[in-house]
Amino acid sequence: MLSNVRMNSHLPGGLGIMAAMRWFHSVLCCLILILFGAAPRAHALELRMLVSWGESYPVVSQMAERFARKVDEASGGEVTFALTGPDSIPAFEQLQPVSLGIFDLLFTHGGFHLDSTGIGLALDAIDADPDTLHSSGIWDAVDAAYQKRGLKLLAIPVAASGYQIFLREPLAQSCSLEGRTIRAAPSYEHLVESLGARPVSLPIAAVHDALRDKTVDGVAWSTIGAAQFKWYEVNRYIMRPTFGAASHLLLMNLDTWQNLPLDLQRLLLEQGAKLEQKAVTRLKKVAAAEMNDLNVTGMQITSLCHKGARLVKREWARGIWDLAIDSSGNEVRELQALALKAGVTPQVGETSKPGADAPPDNAPPATASQPPPAPAAESAP
Repeated sequence: MLSNVRMNSHLPGGLGIMAAMRWFHSVLCCLILILFGAAPRAHALELRMLVSWGESYPVVSQMAERFARKVDEASGGEVTFALTGPDSIPAFEQLQPVSLGIFDLLFTHGGFHLDSTGIGLALDAIDADPDTLHSSGIWDAVDAAYQKRGLKLLAIPVAASGYQIFLREPLAQSCSLEGRTIRAAPSYEHLVESLGARPVSLPIAAVHDALRDKTVDGVAWSTIGAAQFKWYEVNRYIMRPTFGAASHLLLMNLDTWQNLPLDLQRLLLEQGAKLEQKAVTRLKKVAAAEMNDLNVTGMQITSLCHKGARLVKREWARGIWDLAIDSSGNEVRELQALALKAGVTPQVGETSKPGADAPPDNAPPATASQPPPAPAAESAP
């Protein structure tokens, strides 16, 4: 103990009193650094992440699990993750537990919490690469919106391949789905109605039987994750063009974020940015591989007529913006203004009323809206 050390010739080198004081000062500073300043964090930080899909949705392994692994590696094992899926907390109920700090992170899609904010769903009306999302101010606007709800945005990994419609019968170059009934989540409804079909709500587990029994004529879903349902056994066609871009969200509880050391905050944002860049190529390959698998089963492409195909992007964006604005008003209108300025969303106007801003009578039907990416169980898309 320092109190037991006598300041006399027994000190190292037989130092005098002033030299001894300097020696003790140096020793004390070293002890303080070791105990409080320079010592590494003693215990690994385990962060609890909620995930809105089960492991059968390939994006979970490609994005959520990859992020967890890369942060673990980059931190030297200082930050680890425990992932929990929708079996514990359903996808549509996950935002609040994370905003309250019961869980630390959430990997999800904006369609799962449309009742809380439309800002996440609105991203599906935006066609932009990661660099443009950041440089345009769109990323920061989404971040600010979620911070108002107790959450910090870490990444927006986008599956640019978007969404599609499976059909029992081909289109034969038709410009519509007139007379057909399509299983569709709310975000697909404008698309389905624009094509002249009737959208219906149906638990995803019941779709296979409904297609087999001809209760429905098709189902709208993302370009990733449909193969697991084996719809190829009871329907043979996939409509083209695809539409939209499935924008996933990686969010963190704001209090947890603010309590992290600055170096860990930087690490999480750096890994989030890398995840966004990886998503561009990785998720494109995942979608292409799934399409190849479906081709092997005998599924075929069936295409809208040229004029109908050209309208898909505009009408899809219109449906998404309308849903998002109905949920969050000016907050989403401001995001839309940023997207229009950057040229990454169609100019569609705000038309929540059916038929408003519709194409001329002699124009072919268009397409619209879209759902959240392949969720678990009976939720969207």
